[in-house]
This record gives sequence, structure tokens and C-alpha cells, in this order.
Amino acid sequence: PDIIVTLIEAGAEIDAQTEQGRTALHELCRSPTLNNETLLAEIACILIDAGANVNQIDKDHFTPLLYAAYHNHPSVVLVLLESHSFINHTDQQGWTALHWAIDRDHVDVVQLLIDKGIRTDIRSHRGELAISRTKSCRIHDIMKHIKRQSLSLVDKSSMQVTSSISMINLEKI
Repeated sequence: PDIIVTLIEAGAEIDAQTEQGRTALHELCRSPTLNNETLLAEIACILIDAGANVNQIDKDHFTPLLYAAYHNHPSVVLVLLESHSFINHTDQQGWTALHWAIDRDHVDVVQLLIDKGIRTDIRSHRGELAISRTKSCRIHDIMKHIKRQSLSLVDKSSMQVTSSISMINLEKI
């Protein structure tokens, strides 16, 4: 991270873009290595603290969050979400970070996105829900749990409406 700090202090343009429209934060999130999560998260914090745009869209309509989900960087996903990254942003296919994390079987990222409130009902341009990309039993179990919670909330909401209607009808008597 020292070289990053040195470049920033020397006046490097924090959101300079490649021909593909990617910034340093995009490229960091595209890093294929998995054994340096802490370092990646630390550098992401440095870039964001220096003013990097966490919602910058490249030519494929990918934000840093989509790349971090695609490349299985849960620590970076967390940093981005805590820095107000748009959790439900979609790329050119209409895929969210959840679509990519499920498709690539990144269980920790899937769980983190769900814990942080990503919508599970967003359909791609082909009409696919993220859950339709499920390959592993672990992700399938997470999504089943979410579905049960959603149904439970709907049931409670219906009961509240029914009980409110009953109260209104009782008041009329």
C-alpha cells in the first residue's frame, strides 16, 4: 500500500480510467488472487479515503462491487458496501452482484450481500433471478432460508392486515 499512498500524495488522478472505463478501484476488485484479502481491503480503503468513486461504471456497466463479487473478495465487498456502493446495481445483462456471486459459487459473498440487504427479486434482462444460477447445496440452502423468511414476513403482514380489518369491523358493530 505504500506505493499507492505515494502515488496519491504525488497527485495521481484517483479515478483515471483505462480504455475500458476502469479505475484503480475496478482493477483492484478484479484481482484474481485470493490469498491477500486483507491487503486488498486495505488498499480499497486507501483508494476510497482518497476519493475513489465506489459507484463508477465501466464500459460493461460493472461497478467495483460487481467485480469484487465476481472475483470472490468478501472483505472488499464489505468495504465497498460500507462506503455506500449501490448494492442493487445491474450490469449490461441485468445481473447484480448477487447473480455473479451465485453463478461463481462464492458462498461468503452471497451471504454477505444477503446480510447487507441485496434484493433477491431482481431479474436479469433474460428474466433470470439470481437464485436460478445456484449450483452448490450451500448457496441453495441460503436462498431457501431467505425464501422462508420472506414468506414468513408476508404471512405476518397478511395477519396484521386481517387483524386490522377485524378491528375496523368490530368498531362498526
